[in-house]
Amino acid sequence: MKAFNRLAYVLLVLYGLVTGLAILLVGTGYPFLGVPGLDDFLKQNSLTIAAVGAGIVSFIVLILLLNLFLRGREPSIGFSGSRGDVRIAHAAIEDFVRRLCEAMPGVRDCRCKMEQRRDGLIALVRLALDAGVNVPEMAESIQHDVASHLQEVMGLEEISEVRLTVDKLVYRGRERRSEEEEF
Repeated sequence: MKAFNRLAYVLLVLYGLVTGLAILLVGTGYPFLGVPGLDDFLKQNSLTIAAVGAGIVSFIVLILLLNLFLRGREPSIGFSGSRGDVRIAHAAIEDFVRRLCEAMPGVRDCRCKMEQRRDGLIALVRLALDAGVNVPEMAESIQHDVASHLQEVMGLEEISEVRLTVDKLVYRGRERRSEEEEF
């Protein structure tokens, strides 16, 4: 999905730049199309057309600059330590939760995504469980363990929720998924 989003972003930016530059060129008098009524309209409104083209190009350049400066900031959560500020990347927390869950008996696979909200962090956990486990008990255990470990081990007090989704029940004899596979 990320590859599709990036491709769509690149195509939209290119489309915007080409459209803006074309409107800018038409507004500055180049190239006229040779249609009598249209050429007169373009000549009379060339300043407005050029301004629209320049506005579109400026807007696209602004989007590119914002993306360039904001893309480098990985989502993280921070707190003050005795010797300075500490930041923990969401990716590190997600990996910690994944390893914690996969170490539990009955859990075959786990994926985690952290979301920052006003009231704190939300851990969105997706699981593949053994088919014989008691799902409500396992869910309660995982929610408790994830929240308590994040508070005790990482010092994160802002855990507001641990949301679980069981995507798959795996019957015995099937192996764990490899690291690269996704749900």
